[in-house]
Amino acid sequence: MQLISGTRLGRYEIRSKIGEGGMGEVYRARDEKLNRDVAVKVLPAALSENADRLRRFEQEAQAAGALNHPNILVVYDVGTHESAPYVVSELLEGETLRELINDSPLSSRKAIDYATQIAHGLAAAHEKGIVHRDLKPDNVFITRNDRVKILDFGVAKLVQPAGEEVAQTDIATRKVHTDPGTVLGTAGYMSPEQVRGRPYQSGNPTSQLTWFDRTGKQLGTVGEPDNYVHVALSPDQGHAAVEMLDADGRNGDVWLFDLARGISSRLTFDPQWDFGPQWSSDGTRILFSSNRSGSGAVNLYEKLASGAGDDQLLLESGSAKFVLSWSRNGQFALYENYDYSISRMKVGLWFVPLSGDRQPKPYLQSNSFDQIEGQFSPDGRWVAYASNESGRYEIYLQSFPASSTKTQISTSGGFWPEWRADGKELFYISADKKLMAVNIKVSNVVEGSVPTVLFPMNAKASNGYSYAVAADGQRFLINRLVEGNNPALITVVLNWTSDLKRQR
Repeated sequence: MQLISGTRLGRYEIRSKIGEGGMGEVYRARDEKLNRDVAVKVLPAALSENADRLRRFEQEAQAAGALNHPNILVVYDVGTHESAPYVVSELLEGETLRELINDSPLSSRKAIDYATQIAHGLAAAHEKGIVHRDLKPDNVFITRNDRVKILDFGVAKLVQPAGEEVAQTDIATRKVHTDPGTVLGTAGYMSPEQVRGRPYQSGNPTSQLTWFDRTGKQLGTVGEPDNYVHVALSPDQGHAAVEMLDADGRNGDVWLFDLARGISSRLTFDPQWDFGPQWSSDGTRILFSSNRSGSGAVNLYEKLASGAGDDQLLLESGSAKFVLSWSRNGQFALYENYDYSISRMKVGLWFVPLSGDRQPKPYLQSNSFDQIEGQFSPDGRWVAYASNESGRYEIYLQSFPASSTKTQISTSGGFWPEWRADGKELFYISADKKLMAVNIKVSNVVEGSVPTVLFPMNAKASNGYSYAVAADGQRFLINRLVEGNNPALITVVLNWTSDLKRQR
């Protein structure tokens, strides 16, 4: 909806258009009642008919209206004009952080000042149980007196405030319209959990690699407790490849554990994020994903498990590729593909031949639902994967290459399928976090038995496999969450330059 000067929205008179974005057009207006200038964001008429965009617009107003902090844009009012909703906020004079840094780099003092103000604003939002999820330079405004204002809570997500114990029956019946498994926001500024549409845990809780049998009995541990994310067993069961977070939790690298000797060695050393290690069938090579290009893309790399030589770039493109499985015959790698050119990404499974032209090809891709967490069967004829096509994530089996038919394996939700080495049993994690087992029978078609509960898992919520299956299916190496641990406190020293002067 294009508004002209003089248009009245209730008590607000439009003066001029001052900007626009994905969630609406912004106008300078005059509040005739309180005699002040304000900003009015109006959802365009074409988008007002989109129920999802309308919900997100309303959520932005509700999220921002619940906050009262000098570093967060103040919302005054909401309303509708000719069926188009609008939100009224304070009018800011200045420029976005993006515009500011495009002209010249910030001084260290300015950068620290702005970062501190941003942190204060986010802390206030988090105390209200609101996570922004699209924080970027375009959504940070610097006023003429150097006040930072955080803008656009259009994809904000409401979570339970820290330290607040709320019984399920006491939670208000208000749905937050940020669909699980749907990726919203700006890819280059997302957390790994957000990119993959996963729930997140605050801080970096410590976990312990722990062996369990099929009854859930603990058999032993591997290494010391640390910030592990993903675990994969080597074909000979002698080693485990894990993704381990740095001490500050910002980046991760691939490490290898010698299970017999209980010692670890670091495999990747790039300062960016290296994750999702997968073993070759002969145990000599590791395939992994990394965002080291710095472009926002996630590409596939390969390295000798011995640690010799350099990391080799295997597949590069503008999308994010999360490697999941390496076929036993060594011919194909299967990965989740996130296309950042689409505002509401539906995640698909793609594969790349590891010989010849190495041109990636879609395996399962839909415009309506996600298909994720694919695993090649040991004989390479099938792929087990999770999809939310029914409205919740379930485990399915599909032939490779894909055919027109598939078989649903889980019955009450499921994630993260994993095969036994002989292909006769499939494991997965249920919606209520139990390890499940299904017997698989394959002839011309594939059949699965009724799923059986093995034991509840206390695994660390992560963006990779939190468990690995021994070849015989009798033991499981689980990235077990260590109970009672608390994230380390971070100490921020302000005005540290004055201390240096006093020491001279």
